[in-house]
Amino acid sequence: MHMGQVIRVAAGGMMSCAVSEDGILWMWGNCPSPVNVKSGHQSFALSICETPHPVAGLQGLNVVKVACGYEHVVAVVHEQETQPYACYTWGGNKYGQLGLGDKESRLSPQAVTAFDKNNVGRLSHISCGAYHTAVITEGEEHKKRSMCWTFGMGENGQLGQGTSQSLDSPHVVEGLPEDTRIVSVSCGLFHMAVVTEGGEIWCWGMERGLGLCPGVGPPGIEGGDYLSPVRIMGHTPFDASHCDEVACGAAHTVVSVNNGRALFAWGRGQNGILGTGKVDDSPTPCRVVWPPAHDKEDNAIDAHSLGDIDQLPKVSTSAEELAISQKEISALKSELAAAKEQASTLHAAVYGTLGSANANATWAVFQEWDRMISQASYDDLSRLDSFYRQARSRVKEVLLEKKVEKLCKQLMGSQGDARTG
Repeated sequence: MHMGQVIRVAAGGMMSCAVSEDGILWMWGNCPSPVNVKSGHQSFALSICETPHPVAGLQGLNVVKVACGYEHVVAVVHEQETQPYACYTWGGNKYGQLGLGDKESRLSPQAVTAFDKNNVGRLSHISCGAYHTAVITEGEEHKKRSMCWTFGMGENGQLGQGTSQSLDSPHVVEGLPEDTRIVSVSCGLFHMAVVTEGGEIWCWGMERGLGLCPGVGPPGIEGGDYLSPVRIMGHTPFDASHCDEVACGAAHTVVSVNNGRALFAWGRGQNGILGTGKVDDSPTPCRVVWPPAHDKEDNAIDAHSLGDIDQLPKVSTSAEELAISQKEISALKSELAAAKEQASTLHAAVYGTLGSANANATWAVFQEWDRMISQASYDDLSRLDSFYRQARSRVKEVLLEKKVEKLCKQLMGSQGDARTG
């Protein structure tokens, strides 16, 4: 089976996924697979697949979105007109991150029936953390109303449910703005964030949504994790910005604002991950330091100056011209070999015998040197004289340093001999 043009990609843990234009989902890396098949009992494990292969359990379905966690996968498929979208999950399920109502791992894709029962409408966005999952839905009756559903590990409040409990089925996150669309969602390792159509960003989870500081949320909360959504605000000039898209890393968050004209980041700053020019943590959004733009006239290729590629002169590859080029290359190789030999001989003349250099070769270099000096102009010789005066002065300085160092060693040696005697 041939993979067509790729329209979606995802990566998580040690696995990668791609959706081709024909709706087929491909996976490679550490993929969920059965073990102990011979005994008749299949247990969950990850096995290495070095090249992409289609996911058999989704054959005949049109995959439109995919996301990966540490060892689980979530896919949105287009099934039929009566139920345009469906959510399938499979892989590790230790914390209920598959949303199937239990904590049993799955080797093949299984439909998350909770979305069918609740008639949630279109599944617009999906994202996976290490061991939790987020799904954004848009109701048919209220197209402007988005709901964020989460399930899986909740120990650090990453589910936004007001508790630190894990959930094995989808639950709606309360506390987000009503009657608004969510345009972007991203799960970090143990935190997550969403962006609304109005340009607001809301975060929750570990270390206060990676805000890392007291005083940015509800009164009385001095530290720990955010168990419910909190809007990130109160940080000029970030407040005046319209957020477009958010991405969460293991312990930091990045958001683009004002139609991509600027980036802000916050969270852990080791290895310069925040892009501020420093390695310090930042509890508040700080602007990513973007490098200055290069001069387009100096660095960019002007497409208009090239014109139609078909009108460019054709390069001739006749046998005669090829032979001429080969002769030129041979001549250049000979000149390069001669230059290398002269450089080696000159090095030997200054620093001592090196390689195959000998007295005759050294004399030949001196003769060539004399010829070049004789033919040089007055200005060239003046510059050469100035250069060698400076070089000679530096040689004298280093020579004096070496002499002092040598005398010190001799003195220390004689004192040691005197003590011994």
